[in-house]
Amino acid sequence: MAASLTLMEAYMVETLLAAGMTKSELVHAIKTADIDAILEKDDSFDYLKFVHEVKDDPERIEQAILSGYSIKFMSVYGIERILNIKFNLESGKDYTLEEHRFLGIELSSDGFASFENMLSPNWVITNKKENDSNITFDIVHKTQS
Repeated sequence: MAASLTLMEAYMVETLLAAGMTKSELVHAIKTADIDAILEKDDSFDYLKFVHEVKDDPERIEQAILSGYSIKFMSVYGIERILNIKFNLESGKDYTLEEHRFLGIELSSDGFASFENMLSPNWVITNKKENDSNITFDIVHKTQS
């Protein structure tokens, strides 16, 4: 079973990875509480609080970073932000967002697998179509599926 992160933890992890920190560097920085190494890459979050909160369960955060994770709960804004941070996708440019439905998202097969694992259980992937090495899909709230 994949490790579970809060949406804020996912934002921090994905922001640092997107800023160029490797997975092993990030795990090491968190385990050793090397805030300077983290802040060299990004200073937009309270990483000190994050490191202190995860110090009691370092295996969870290590598993999440190295092997993938699910997010406990995602809002529309949370999905939109994760799509932007992790996959560099923008609403209105790379997919359509209408009435809490995400339409026409396209990711590589690996990207799709990663996103599918992290998507919280209150959302459902629909209209999945594979073409070449990419997958196009929609996301709707569970109450709309």
